[in-house]
Order: sequence, then C-alpha cells, then structure tokens
Amino acid sequence: MVRLVCTLSLVTLACSSSTGSGGTAGGSPFPTGGGFTNSGGGSAGGTTSGGTQNCPWLVTCATNCSQTDQACLNACGAQATSTALAQYNALVDCTNTNGCQTDACVQQNCATPLSACVGSTMIDGGSGGGSATTCLPNTVGRGVTARVGTDEFITTITAVNADRVTSTISTGGTVLSTSEAIVSCSQSKLVTTTDLVGSITTYTPPLDTLPSAFTVGHMNTATATTAIRLMGVTPCTGSVEKRYSVLANESVTVPAGTFQAVKFQVTSTATTTCPNGYGAGNAVDTLWFVPGVGPVKTEGSGSVSEVTAIR
Repeated sequence: MVRLVCTLSLVTLACSSSTGSGGTAGGSPFPTGGGFTNSGGGSAGGTTSGGTQNCPWLVTCATNCSQTDQACLNACGAQATSTALAQYNALVDCTNTNGCQTDACVQQNCATPLSACVGSTMIDGGSGGGSATTCLPNTVGRGVTARVGTDEFITTITAVNADRVTSTISTGGTVLSTSEAIVSCSQSKLVTTTDLVGSITTYTPPLDTLPSAFTVGHMNTATATTAIRLMGVTPCTGSVEKRYSVLANESVTVPAGTFQAVKFQVTSTATTTCPNGYGAGNAVDTLWFVPGVGPVKTEGSGSVSEVTAIR
C-alpha cells in the first residue's frame, strides 16, 4: 500500500469523505474548501483548477505527498485540469461507495471511472511481453550512446547467456560500471553491479528496473536486499526500494530520433550498513522507455540524459 489522504494500491483508493465550507468533498483527497470541483461547479465545492496535468499524473503526484501534507496535495490538484479532478473524484467516490480495498473490486465495480482516469492503452503488452518484431536482439556489441550535458556515456553489451545480459557503461575509454541483468523486450531485472573500483553489489531477488506493466496509471513497488563487497573487504548489506508510476504513452524526440515511448517516474530509496554510506541514497527520475531499446531520455537530479546513437 502507498498513501494518499486515503490508501492507494496500484489503482485502488479507499478514502473517507470530508466536508468544508464549499460543500461535500465526495471522497476527494484534496479537501481544500470542501474539495476541488470542475470549472462548472458541483457538489465538491471549493477550488476550481486551471492546470494542465491529467488524471494519471494527479494520482502519481498525490501519492508522493505525505498523508498529512495538505499543501502538497493542494499543489497537485492545482496543476491538474478540471477534467482530471472530476475523473479522480469520481473514481474515489466509486471505491468508497463499493467499499473497495482491492484492485479486483475496483476493476469489477468501478470500470468506467477507472478507465476514464487511467486509460487502458498498453505498449507491447506490458512487462515480460513484447512483440518479437519490435525487439532488438540482445547481442554482443549492441548498445547506445547518451549525452549528459557535454559528457558522453557509452553503454555496450559485452556478454549474453540466454536472458542474462552483461553490459558496461564507459566514458572517455574508462569503464565506470559493469552490470548483469535479466533482459527481454520490456523487462529488466538487475542481478549484480560492479563499480569503477571493483565493489560488487548483488540484488536478491533480482531488482525490477522497469514498471511491471505499461498501462497508463499503473503503479508498483519493487524491493530487494543488497549484499555489497567493497573492493574485496568485509561485506556489508542494505536494501533498495523502487516505486514506479506510469505517466503516459507519448512521442519523444532525442538526438537519436523520434520514438513512441512509455513515460514513467521511479522513486528510489536505498539504505546500507556500509562505511561512509556507500550504496545509500534517494532519487526521483522520469524516464522515457522504448521497448527493445531501453530508456532514450532520463530526467533527474537536475540533469537530463538523451540517447544520441543506437548501435
């Protein structure tokens, strides 16, 4: 479960209604002035919206807020369109009316508002699927070149054993890291990584590095424990959590070309017992993923990475 002002699991919302001077919130997780409403008014009362973001974005934004951080929730609502707010409120109202606590309940009883909010378009059938005709083969030497600012980074497949793919990331002729992953057209599970100085991190179970489905509005969380050996010395341990939210299916243009991509956000949290906090940290990144190619654009930590060439 992840939090809203209510609870939310993938697409499941279970909220209590709230009231305010503008009227009944109708289960809205944005109860400012009694809740948001569309521009034409309605029972929610209170604030109207002139934002541009859609309903899947609104769900994602709200789940990144603390349950008690009303200012954060209000900021999310202010960026959404009136249509998105109405769709979201309708979905929450339906889940409350039906007492839904599971995805199956929402899908059975709230199919119409669910579809209106998150849609149903998928690319290549979602994670683990994919059409063979759209997949590039995992072959030694294949890879991409990406640019971050003025720096270029080259990712290259160096070994393939069935669905196990070993690849390196290098710049200026220096290998920065080596990783082993379980890879298909639309699935990637990280097994091990080795950094520039030879420290090795092993993930148990192998850690998903993509959403488990590509349906717009889909959310999932992947976790793994980490065993880290620092330059061959006494090992340490840790854990990694990645929360995925699929935002859109959209066209994206980078120096390597224009692609139809899955846009998703990933929030990463890593803890560790290692000296000097090695292997720990937090990050929020937005990626544009193309099945068979991989991420062609990444935004996060104040930088943008774009693929400039595909080999």
